[in-house]
Amino acid sequence: MSDTTATLDLHTLLEQAGGQHLLGSLASADLNVNLLAFAGVSGVEEHVNREVDVLLAVLDGKGVLTVDGVARPMAAGQATIIPKGAKRSIRSAGDRFAYLTCHVRRGGMMPKIGTSSPEPGRPGF
Repeated sequence: MSDTTATLDLHTLLEQAGGQHLLGSLASADLNVNLLAFAGVSGVEEHVNREVDVLLAVLDGKGVLTVDGVARPMAAGQATIIPKGAKRSIRSAGDRFAYLTCHVRRGGMMPKIGTSSPEPGRPGF
């Protein structure tokens, strides 16, 4: 039996990152894993994933995850599960913000990346 285990070197990818967007990903027959990083006030704009729950683990910095209109500050070392069907967006809080997502494998979907700042009085995008 051959070893087909793929590895992402998260530490190296984060060190070499220019601070924007998808840094790396892995896929198996059952799972998708993505490493994303953003700088400034940028992130993934509001979207709905109707197919799968998503585990999100923050690796570096601080950001804001908004789920169904509720803003949740997130920081390195924190993790959450975002339920399928929820409206969600995520953005950095000003400095570099990096996180890993993991979910059951599904068809490709890349939410729109945004650089707009939140509206006054409205957290998130």
